[in-house]
Amino acid sequence: VRGSNCSVVGLVSAIFSISMEKETESSVSSGLEAQSDIEANPLEDLVSKLRKPGGIEIKDRNYVFSKYPKCFKGNELVDWLIKNEVCSTREAALAKGQELLEGDYIHHATDAYGFKDEPLFYRFRVDDVGISGPSVASLKKDSTAYHGPLSVKDLLLWHPRYFVLKKDQKKLYSFDNEFSSTPRSVVDLSSSNLIMSDYKNGSYCFTINEGDKRSHVFCATKSQVQEAWVDQLVSVGVQFKEEELYVTANSIFEFTAKDIDGNDTPLSKFKGQVCIVVNVASE
Repeated sequence: VRGSNCSVVGLVSAIFSISMEKETESSVSSGLEAQSDIEANPLEDLVSKLRKPGGIEIKDRNYVFSKYPKCFKGNELVDWLIKNEVCSTREAALAKGQELLEGDYIHHATDAYGFKDEPLFYRFRVDDVGISGPSVASLKKDSTAYHGPLSVKDLLLWHPRYFVLKKDQKKLYSFDNEFSSTPRSVVDLSSSNLIMSDYKNGSYCFTINEGDKRSHVFCATKSQVQEAWVDQLVSVGVQFKEEELYVTANSIFEFTAKDIDGNDTPLSKFKGQVCIVVNVASE
């Protein structure tokens, strides 16, 4: 009987011990998950502190003849980060400011610069008014988005632009630069095709035909950049078409024409001879 009591006591003790271990593991797991949630958005926590009383000074500012509402200065943010021991050096604070900009929490008041340790005006995204977006930074949060600079032709002139390919939307966004808040235009790729083209000397170009709407010419400075963009566009369903012969041909001998009997005749058979091409009004 005494042995049985010991066995029962031992069994109860073992069960209690296992229960306590599981409870401890659960508590530790919950604690880690809570800690993970806190650490998952450190920039949001920093933004919250910056905007609270005791944070950085946010106010309407003037420069030359323009007014910029609800802004702060870049160098003052650097000062605040060091003073509040978020960063130990100005270099580290500069990197933190750029991180906030790339995370789409802040942006330059005119979208002309990245983050700088200078008295330039910056604004929190939550304080923006009249900006429809999406911004470059917000689109680049999607790890599958492809982006980079290209030149585009607008009427007679070429202009540098920054592009973001949003694959899940099958859309190509065009911006003034990599810091822009709102796209200049958006190309719908759902029923588009592209061809390699040579529109600008010293550049590597391609043309996107946007369904029945219009054509867009893009140029890169390197062939590798051109090829990379073409591969990315094709990956979202843009149809690749070979360039028309009349664009790539170096001479008339690359063409085929109908003879008087309606048979296809390669003009290469006349190579080395004097040829006259005449436009005739015949049926």
